[in-house]
Amino acid sequence: MKPQASTPFVYALFSQLALTWDQEATIMPKKQHLPSVSDKEQRMYERVKESELEQGRSTKRAKAIAAATVNKHHNEKGHAKGK
Repeated sequence: MKPQASTPFVYALFSQLALTWDQEATIMPKKQHLPSVSDKEQRMYERVKESELEQGRSTKRAKAIAAATVNKHHNEKGHAKGK
């Protein structure tokens, strides 16, 4: 009988963990779109891509614009090639 009594507690705990997992997954992109750029620049890529999609650009064009924007920012920061 003890497992039945603890089941609502476990379910509530799992629900909170699932909510936390979903929130965390949407905050930080896990996929690295551009090699050798920082996490900040990865987030910039996502923001620019979403912005371009909202403006009606195709997915392919939005990705190209986002990549070009991040690369420009990366190069202006004075990063050495390959770092």
